[in-house]
Amino acid sequence: MGARVRLPPIKHKIKISNVITDKSGNVLVMPALIGRPCFGRIETFLRQAKPAEDKKIVRGNREVATRTKCMGCGVRLACKALVAERIKSSPTITDAVLAWHRDSIKHHGKRVYTGPTGRLWTKVLFAVVGNGRFDSSNDDVVREAMDTAYDRLKEKWRLDKRRQRKSDINAGLMDHFTLECVVEERDNRFRTLLDFCKSPAAPPDMQRWNAATCSLVADAWLAITSLKAERRKSGSTAAARWLIANDRSNGREERALITRVGQDMKKLHRVETLRVWGSFDPLGARYDAELNRMVGELQRDDSTPFELA
Repeated sequence: MGARVRLPPIKHKIKISNVITDKSGNVLVMPALIGRPCFGRIETFLRQAKPAEDKKIVRGNREVATRTKCMGCGVRLACKALVAERIKSSPTITDAVLAWHRDSIKHHGKRVYTGPTGRLWTKVLFAVVGNGRFDSSNDDVVREAMDTAYDRLKEKWRLDKRRQRKSDINAGLMDHFTLECVVEERDNRFRTLLDFCKSPAAPPDMQRWNAATCSLVADAWLAITSLKAERRKSGSTAAARWLIANDRSNGREERALITRVGQDMKKLHRVETLRVWGSFDPLGARYDAELNRMVGELQRDDSTPFELA
């Protein structure tokens, strides 16, 4: 069984006189109607708007009619009038509907959609499809509403992804993309530090720092930042082992690297004290750009517009 379709409630009923047509089933003017893709659909109305005696259930000692989707709809009368006009506008549809309806009543006493009579119902469907679509002034209204609703869905998806990513980062989960962001930031900080050391604003001893020294300081920042993000210890030993595990040891053995990282951490503290670098946000511009790319690849499905409206 398919999922039940829950249509949104209609705020304002539409009268038959509110729907102006060209007498051939095409709607020229009507009030805006969102959330009723079935409005004026021949096959849907014939299937759903069953007479009360067609659909009964036993409740206690008596039979009672159940409400169909169409029976409780606020635009039912206007829809019924439009469906009737559209059936009459095409002799092919008219003949197919009459043949199916007469056979249903004659052999079953009610509308039937399966079995031998169901073949006549299939001819109704083919006649409707073969006739082509009817035009309606409401189409543009629905299309605009769907565009707006789809934009809301995309924004909700984007916010959900950001919240989930922030939650993962707070929990110490480092995925591949987060690590890429940290590595990219490490490269940016290396260039910023190197430019600073070459400038007159740098202290005299820092002006003697070359590219290799700046690179080691940036590596120390990378290791410590990654370890803290994963909720792990971030001392010189842990940082050195992280650099070795991630192929950033520059050929040094663990003991020598621990000593070197300890020295680099002191330099790093000085750089941060001088505020050479700004803060780092793993949910920054690069992640926003990635989200924009992912949103652009989302596939839009217009087959159920009432779910978007």
